[in-house]
Amino acid sequence: MPLNRFPSLPSMDTVAVQSSAIRDVTYDRQREMLVLSFRDSSVYQYATVPLHVYEAFLRANSKGAYFNLYIRNHFPQWPVTRPDAAT
Repeated sequence: MPLNRFPSLPSMDTVAVQSSAIRDVTYDRQREMLVLSFRDSSVYQYATVPLHVYEAFLRANSKGAYFNLYIRNHFPQWPVTRPDAAT
């Protein structure tokens, strides 16, 4: 069942992935917004990510390698502050 872990964002499906670095991925098709939750508890949004990049990420044998080659430093990014994070 998809999770909506970001209630302040439009409804998006979250998919758990098998990766030593990445916990789950969320994609908003209308906004082309990719949200990655990392195992170190950090969360980042990546803007203008085409659907084909998201789909290829999900199919990749190594999510971390795909992220490093095709997402990191290729799209505008910023950290997401979770509402439940301590301030």
